[in-house]
Amino acid sequence: MYMLLAALGFSVMGGFAKVLKTSFNAPQLVFYRNLTGLIVLSYSFFHFPVKQTGGKALLLITRGIMGTIALYTLLYNILHIPLGSALTYNTTNTLWIAVISLLVLKEKLNAIAVICIIVGFSGVLLI
Repeated sequence: MYMLLAALGFSVMGGFAKVLKTSFNAPQLVFYRNLTGLIVLSYSFFHFPVKQTGGKALLLITRGIMGTIALYTLLYNILHIPLGSALTYNTTNTLWIAVISLLVLKEKLNAIAVICIIVGFSGVLLI
């Protein structure tokens, strides 16, 4: 259910970004999206405090920076290429994670995973 809502949210965000491309550029859209997220999360954290101890601040900061860069590249694509193509490129991130984990981290992938990666990239090429 939450995955469907997230997909709907990204689709709506992509549609609004495409409509607003004459008024805003990608950095402005990233700023306003992150500002909206900050407001929603601040409200949530205020009413439902987190009860977690520990954590690795440097990893969280790195994740935040990488997420911001990923959002910027997604919105840049949405503003400069057709919406369907931009969202298709966005969904290839799982394929790239699998390829990078194979090449860089030397993880073992079974035959089914390799076939899925090949089929996934073939599907992107068809689109």
